[in-house]
Amino acid sequence: MGWVSLVVALYGAGLSSTLAYLAWRKDRYSVRFFVSYGHRHDWYGMTISAVNVGFRPITFHEMTFKQGEFEGYMFRPEEEVAFPRKLAEGEQLVISFHAEDIEPDTTEFVLYDTHRRPHRLDLTAEMQHLDAIRELVREARPQLYAAGQNLIAAIMRRPAP
Repeated sequence: MGWVSLVVALYGAGLSSTLAYLAWRKDRYSVRFFVSYGHRHDWYGMTISAVNVGFRPITFHEMTFKQGEFEGYMFRPEEEVAFPRKLAEGEQLVISFHAEDIEPDTTEFVLYDTHRRPHRLDLTAEMQHLDAIRELVREARPQLYAAGQNLIAAIMRRPAP
């Protein structure tokens, strides 16, 4: 009879631990990023969608790109995104960046929430796709490429490390 009690006790402990873990996971913040690329008659670049896949609402207050030793940069005014921006469960924040707004050696896109927790998107592989879009536009639509190059003055570009 002692071994039956032991089995029931182990089962109960395992089940309660599993349920506690699932409740903790459900209560967490969770953001998933999706990236797409494109070009139109007046724009070429990258669109980043940040989707709240958690069960709790999350409020973003700031966004930045990270490039090597530089902690962060952003050429677009954040007022365009209307921060602070609250996302309920399943809602998304869609931000489009012109290809020339993103420095060539950028490694991450970071959104900061209310508690200054960073939600990061690794851009190392994405930069290859963005470079391919730049090349495509440069060859197929040279006027659009030249207009994009003039968007940001040379003095605003960061020097190569």
